[in-house]
Amino acid sequence: MVTWVFLRLGAPSEAVPSLLKNLDDEFEFVRTASVQVLAQVQPRTDAITTALVGAVVDEHGTVRKLALSALSAEKPFSETYMNILFASTIDPSATVSRTALEILSKIEPRTEAINATLFKALDDERGRVRSFAVAERSRTRPVTEQVIRDLIAATNDEYKWVRSAAIGGLANVTPTSEEMIAAVVKGLRDDTEAVRLSAMRSLRHLEVKDSAVVARLIDVLSFDSAYDRITAIGELRSINPTQPSIVSALAKAASDEDENVRRHAMNALGEIGPAAKSAIPTLKATMLSEDGWVRSAAMKALQKIERR
Repeated sequence: MVTWVFLRLGAPSEAVPSLLKNLDDEFEFVRTASVQVLAQVQPRTDAITTALVGAVVDEHGTVRKLALSALSAEKPFSETYMNILFASTIDPSATVSRTALEILSKIEPRTEAINATLFKALDDERGRVRSFAVAERSRTRPVTEQVIRDLIAATNDEYKWVRSAAIGGLANVTPTSEEMIAAVVKGLRDDTEAVRLSAMRSLRHLEVKDSAVVARLIDVLSFDSAYDRITAIGELRSINPTQPSIVSALAKAASDEDENVRRHAMNALGEIGPAAKSAIPTLKATMLSEDGWVRSAAMKALQKIERR
């Protein structure tokens, strides 16, 4: 209980010996709280540092992660800590491994050993670790053919967050190739919502003609997921919403079976203004809806279109 009080209010220096002793407590939550409190004690003594180094090999992953993070506050990093970081990238706990990789990725300048470790993590058996490695790979500069191949390969990963990170990463790579575009477009049909969302957002940032992007996003308006359709509406609004094809697609979406999709489409049409006049008949027909929210959205859209 005392340890938790220290966690909230801060620990006086005379409490440090007890906290150090608590790192050997049989209960994991006591050791966890002790590491959290010790991490906040200033100035940090050699005894605290030594204790945190010892906690890095605790039997519980949460304790190891917290100790690893606490030690990252001591700069410049010692050779001992660097060795701990490299060893922790293959920790049994994915959370610990990812934490170690995150800390390594922020070290400047990057050494060959760090780059090699981050690259190796692409093949880690755990999805959470691979997803971070893929995201980090997309930030590699200069962008080489190998980097692009790694990202494209990761779009086929079994873990959804790896696929999502890979597709998002491709949006940050230039120049754009047909193979990259194909990988992102494929993501639009992924069976996971998060991946489809990443694909829609990435498609807009790739070096693709607006007409091609618009065509793909308009296709999404026919997908089964209402969330996908709403997301596509938002992405279409951000491109060049006055395009006739976009206005036409949004007008059609204003009659969608899902009321949330209808409202988003009508809001988008209202924001477009006079250029959306071709949607007026659809909006007037929607005024007959039994849903008050939908009628209100239609009325507001009409007012904005006809007022400007």
